[in-house]
Amino acid sequence: MKYKKEYLKNNITSKPLISRTGLTNGLNGFTTAQKEKGSNFLFSSKQRKWLQLSVLSVATLLLLVASLQSSLILPKNNSNDKASFLSEENNNIKIGTRNTITIDGDASDWTGTLPTQIHSTAISNGEWLYKGEASDERTDLSESSNNDIVEARITADSTYLYFLIKMRDITNINLVHVSISIDVDHAQNDDKMNWLGAETGIVHSQQSNYGERNIDIHCSVADTPVIEMYADDGSSWYAPPTSPQVAINDTNDIVEARIARNDLMNPSEIWVAISTEKNIVGWNNNIDTTEDMGTCDGVDVVGGTSGSSDNAWGRDFSDGDVDNVYRISLGSDNVIPEFEEIVIPVLATSLIAFFVFRRKK
Repeated sequence: MKYKKEYLKNNITSKPLISRTGLTNGLNGFTTAQKEKGSNFLFSSKQRKWLQLSVLSVATLLLLVASLQSSLILPKNNSNDKASFLSEENNNIKIGTRNTITIDGDASDWTGTLPTQIHSTAISNGEWLYKGEASDERTDLSESSNNDIVEARITADSTYLYFLIKMRDITNINLVHVSISIDVDHAQNDDKMNWLGAETGIVHSQQSNYGERNIDIHCSVADTPVIEMYADDGSSWYAPPTSPQVAINDTNDIVEARIARNDLMNPSEIWVAISTEKNIVGWNNNIDTTEDMGTCDGVDVVGGTSGSSDNAWGRDFSDGDVDNVYRISLGSDNVIPEFEEIVIPVLATSLIAFFVFRRKK
């Protein structure tokens, strides 16, 4: 996204304080008079004092706004074009690194507020949020409520990435199967892992969305949830090496998991796709753990047209690939990127100007 840059003006000369090429007309737009013993400003002491106070006021205001902004998480608009859902101007958002979650199948420590529209995303209290719709899953197979996504959340602290997927009604945890693709580089020429989920038949529609890590959450042994991962440079499924945790709760209809950021290549941003399938109890390396269902095994998917009700087949699965991919930045400061780009140069210029004034006094 291109951002329009606004330049502060010098109230005396009406010239910009900064330009794309650097400082203009002398520092802060002031002219100088050359004398035998050096330069001197053509302003009275009162004018210089007023200018110092003005610069200090601007710097203080920007610091205050930056401080307030750092405590907030603001959403950006979402795109609804399936073929190009991921774009530079959409979903370029940050989640906090202050939210440590207890993995127990209880959503009470997830405090973000969901968006009002179905198939919309938001950022709230350091969480990335998706609001799905009940009963919009594929119903080709029985007991589909176990994999009907009504809500998805992602957050992070400095060590772990946390996931929550809420289903419409989990009646049997052995039937739940969540597949997550994590892309960390968005490489346009990626040619490795184009698929999502264990033998699901689901593929990515664009090379740039191919994942570096695939994650499956399901029961490999009856009533025993596990996390299995697959690396784009690997040849088999494996358990995350760094203290993973997972819970599937049929009372709260919740799937929760945590995975170490290091196990996901310690990314600063991720591109995420999420689908569900009907689970067959077993290990991914040993059997096909997702029940077959025609073109692909997907029961539901995160994504769709904001505010528009549609079955998962029409939203994404009809062509056998997944188009809905979300870009999420993982930061420690919770500042939306475009705000940083504006505040930092302007604040730096203001502070430089203040110290130059003091030296010239």
